[in-house]
Amino acid sequence: MRIDGIFPVPFLYDFLGIDNQQLVDYSYNLKKLNPGVQRDGGWQSEWLDLDASELQPLVTIIKQKMSETATNLYQFQDDFTIELTNGWININEPNGEQLNNNYYHMHGPYFLSMVYYVKTPKDCGKLNLVPPHGFLDYTIPEQIISNLNPFNSQRYQVEPVEGKLVAFPGWITHFANINKSEEDRISIAFNGMLERKGK
Repeated sequence: MRIDGIFPVPFLYDFLGIDNQQLVDYSYNLKKLNPGVQRDGGWQSEWLDLDASELQPLVTIIKQKMSETATNLYQFQDDFTIELTNGWININEPNGEQLNNNYYHMHGPYFLSMVYYVKTPKDCGKLNLVPPHGFLDYTIPEQIISNLNPFNSQRYQVEPVEGKLVAFPGWITHFANINKSEEDRISIAFNGMLERKGK
C-alpha cells in the first residue's frame, strides 16, 4: 500500500555563531543575583529581561527565527506572526535530580517553544519530545520494534550541542534527562505566541 504521513509535527533546528561564553557568564551572574530559585537538580531563572544587552545577539536571532517560522512554515497571513513572549535560563547540575521543569510538561498556551544550548558537556542529558499520539506506548511495545521510523517512534531525542537552537510546538509534551556529566548543562528556553502584528 502507498504511505502518506498525516498531521506531521514540525521540529526545527539551526546552529548559531554567537558568543556562548558571554551567555555562560550572564547565566552564572544572574544566578548569583537571584539564588532563590534554586531547586533540586539545579537552578531556573525567573522570566528574563529580553532587553538585556548580554542577550541581544541571541534574542535578535530568536525573533527572526520565529518570524520566519510564521511566514515560511505556517504560511500565516501577512498581518499575523509569532511574537517572542518570554524566556528563562536552566542550569542543570551534574548528577542531580531533574529540575521540576524537566519532567513531562508542555508550554501551553504558547504556540512555539525554542531551546538554545549554551553549555553541553558530554552525557549532560538529552531533550525528549513525545508524540501527540501518546497512547502509542500502550499499543506498540518498544521491545518489538526493530527499526525506528516516524510511525512507530515513542520519543524523539535531541542531543544537546553547544550553539544549537531547536524549536517545536509549545503543545508537544517534552522532558529532559538527568545530567550525568561532571559539569553544568546550561540552556535558555523561549516561548512565542501567535499574535496579530502591531497589536
